[in-house]
Formats: sequence, structure tokens, C-alpha cells
Amino acid sequence: MKKLGTLLALSAVSAVAVACSSDPDPGEFKDPNAASNTSSGAPQQCGPLGCDKDKTGDDLKACATSTLDGKSTPVNIIVALDISGSMCEGVEDPRRDCNNTGSKWQLTKKALTTFFKDPTQKDVSASIITWSGSSCSGFDRPVNPANVALPDTANSLVNALTMTPNGATPTVAAIKGAQAYAQTVQAAKPGEKVVIALATDGEPTDCGSVSQAATQAGATKASGIPVYVIGVGPSLDNLNAIAAGAGTNNNKAFLVQRNVEVEFAKAMQEIKGNALGCSLKMPVAPAGEKLDLSKVNITFKANTGTVETVPYSQDCAIPSGWKYVPSAAAPEGIELCNSACDNVKVNDKGQLSVVLGCATKTGPTK
Repeated sequence: MKKLGTLLALSAVSAVAVACSSDPDPGEFKDPNAASNTSSGAPQQCGPLGCDKDKTGDDLKACATSTLDGKSTPVNIIVALDISGSMCEGVEDPRRDCNNTGSKWQLTKKALTTFFKDPTQKDVSASIITWSGSSCSGFDRPVNPANVALPDTANSLVNALTMTPNGATPTVAAIKGAQAYAQTVQAAKPGEKVVIALATDGEPTDCGSVSQAATQAGATKASGIPVYVIGVGPSLDNLNAIAAGAGTNNNKAFLVQRNVEVEFAKAMQEIKGNALGCSLKMPVAPAGEKLDLSKVNITFKANTGTVETVPYSQDCAIPSGWKYVPSAAAPEGIELCNSACDNVKVNDKGQLSVVLGCATKTGPTK
């Protein structure tokens, strides 16, 4: 007989198990308040909607033995790519030549190719928005193709970057445009993660200041879309201020100043990991069943072998806890709070176990 919980090796990826069966075993699932009830080595907790104290053991027979492995939440990365004229400058040589293999433009395209084609990229889609010039609007449409599932073995994303960088650096407008597009992606893919990677080689020159860009990045994050800043080249003094406004990556930009191709691709990988590592998409209950959010148990087994129960904390007042996203009233996923997320990431061989029960069927069990 299968166990209700399942522990899967976690390298910034987790699993969800659902307990339901048409052939129940009364010993598998008990009252969540009972001290003797255990799952994956830890007592089952009550969920945010409370505990159903009135159900009897017979009522709980409707959920039992089978398990359903969940998937890590898919991530959609919007690369907001600066194509101002200065991107044609060399990292070491300030002369502008967009065809120079040592230019920021060519090195950035190589780095994106490395990331997009990486065969380990799974549950990830990407789009690119390019921005430059003196216009303060219009950066809300991606280059074609968009929402490309990775790995992009055909190089379709990078091959679409046929333009020649030119013009000024309207950073505030770029963030606004990327946010508008990201929100359309989020609406089309509820329950998935959408993040913006703002890649630029310097401070804003048009359509707003550094402080305004920082404020806009913070507003974009508040709307549910995190903004990560990647700085390319030597003139990056003010980009940390924009990252601090965004509140991502410990308030710091990813500064790519020497080995651009390698460091840029690494920054993209970290951005994906930050988005992917601490979220789980809610599973779909089997036909005729409904998830019971009063029966939730989450445990984390560190690479030392220590097993800890992860507490529920919808407002993340308990930093080591977890919450439903976007809300407990209409959950589409589960997300770890800050310190719990950090704990998962440093334990590269750790294991996260999430068990969700099912509500009692209204009809007879067959």
C-alpha cells in the first residue's frame, strides 16, 4: 500500500502529494488534531481554514491510499533587454561597434543563447522585450516568438534579435512596459510564476531618474511581478539602487563586469532558481474528490537528516513558514516564506514533503 506522503529530492524543486482513493484504508488518514496521526514522520497540522473536529473515522475513509506527485511551479521569465547605443561598446574598449564580438551586445546575446539552450531548463518559458530611445511608452510587446518553452534548441529567441542597438536608456518606461506584458502572461497562466529580468548597461538617460526607476521596480513587485536587475559592463554604479527598490536578490543587482557571457548566463540561472525554488502549484484532486485545506502537513528534511515541520503563516509573520498564493480563500499554489525558502536553497540535497487531504465524498465510496 502506498503512503500518503512522498519525499522527493529537492534542488530548488519540490513535490506535492494528494491523499485520495476509491479503496480507502481507515488507518491511513485520521483526525488532524490527533497526536498519534503521523505522515512523513511528523504530526499532521491544521490548515488555515481550521480543523474539522466533527468527522469520525468512518467519514475519513473517503481519502486513503493513492498519491499524486505534483510539479514545481512553471516559471515565465520576461527579459527586458536594453538596446541603447551604449550596448555596442566593448567591455574593455569604449568604442562602439555592434559587430565586435567583445561588445556588450554580442556578449549578452551569447549569454542568452547559453541560458535559453541549456538542456536542464524545464518548466521554464521565456520572452524578450527590447527597449531604447526617447519614447516613454510602448515597451510592452515582446519580440516574436514569445513565451518560448526552454530549452530553445532552435535559437528562436536570440535569432530574433536582428536589430542594431541605438538611442537612449528609458529605464522607467521599460519597467512599466515589461510589467504590463508580464501581467498579461500572468493572467493567461494563473498559478505560474512570472518574473522580469531587466538587463541594462547603465543608468537611465530618458523618461525618469534612478530613484523613479527604483520606485517603479518596487511598484511592479508589489503588483506580484518581481524585477531582477542585471548590469552589463563597467558603468553600473546606480543599478543597485534600482535593485534595492525592487527588493530582489538581497537588494543588489547582478553586476556582470568581466566575463560577461558566463556571468550573465549565471545570473539568469539564479533568477530562475529564485523564482522556482520556493513555490508549488496546487494539484488537481482526482475525479469526484475535493482538496481539504484543513488537512495539510508540510515537513522539510535537511541534508543533515533533521526533519522539521514547516508551520502555516499566511502573512509570513513566521519567516520559516509557508502560505497559500495568491490567497488562502482561493489558493492556486503553496509558497515558502523567506527563511524557509533560504533553508531549502542551502540544503541542495534536502527533501520537502507536502501532504494534502481530500474532503469527504457526499455519496457512497465505491
